[in-house]
Amino acid sequence: MEVKVRQVGNALGVILPSRIIREEKIRAGESIKVAIFVPHKADITKLFGMTKGAKPFVREHGGRN
Repeated sequence: MEVKVRQVGNALGVILPSRIIREEKIRAGESIKVAIFVPHKADITKLFGMTKGAKPFVREHGGRN
């Protein structure tokens, strides 16, 4: 699900679509957990587990025929 971040006083907030509220039975004042992913700030080296200074992959057994 993608939502827009909005200014709410001195804070930022997001609006949950009514469909999600109904499906998850969310009530006002209830605590929920939210996962945040900001695509333009993703570091591809963290996504694929690459590390700086790591040795290149070496096949332990012979190549495929």
